Amino acid sequence: MSETKTVYEVMLRYQTTDELIVDVRKDIERLDGEPITEEYVEGFAYEDDRVSCNLEHNYREALKDYKKLLVKYRELAEKEPNSCVKEWDEVEHDAIRLIAIKQENE
Repeated sequence: MSETKTVYEVMLRYQTTDELIVDVRKDIERLDGEPITEEYVEGFAYEDDRVSCNLEHNYREALKDYKKLLVKYRELAEKEPNSCVKEWDEVEHDAIRLIAIKQENE
């Protein structure tokens, strides 16, 4: 049994209030979660400056690639022993948190 695991982190996150980044990091960790190596694998920026483009537009575009990368790295992790994929969509997380606050105050 291997004493390490590979963790692919697929993230969709803010660069600024309306610019987004989708990127993937590959971490090699000990089984207790202590990191051994961290490697940036690939990423994309969504920062269309046209007047008609905004957070909603950039999120739609970023979400397409985010979903593709999730599929790609889940398939890769299935083929590698002791591998998994962690996902983080910061925009979705913030939206859910804000909706919960609104519902608390209704």
